[in-house]
Amino acid sequence: DNPVNQVTGFVVLLDLKGLRIQQIIAMSKWMLFGTVALQRACPCFMKAFHVINIPSFYKIGWKIVKPLISEKIRKRFIFHKSQDLNSLYEHLPPDILPPELGGKLGPFTNDHWASDSQIDALEKKYYDQLNTNGIISKRKKAAASR
Repeated sequence: DNPVNQVTGFVVLLDLKGLRIQQIIAMSKWMLFGTVALQRACPCFMKAFHVINIPSFYKIGWKIVKPLISEKIRKRFIFHKSQDLNSLYEHLPPDILPPELGGKLGPFTNDHWASDSQIDALEKKYYDQLNTNGIISKRKKAAASR
């Protein structure tokens, strides 16, 4: 909503700590669509996209998405080794990072969006839907109608 963000841009910091392979698989279609849509329709200027705590299997997801990203945007992705955040500090000073990343800012929380229990419930519902391929089985329909 802020036009200043469209002009001056923003920096993304993506922490993949705790990411599971199931999440990459589940998000693959969404990642493909979202990547193309964001690149074409987002009125914001993304200065840099820093990725930390990268699991070894993330390469699979990156190989899927990378060809869909323009060379200009691709150059803005910066992957940092998980063991050493000093390369991150070269781009983002610790003053603006949370303590869990060696920073001095207050701890990061998603509480203003949703509680952990709400997020867990949504994630469970999402995976349950994926496990049934988005289709409620006849057995579940019959049980629900009783």
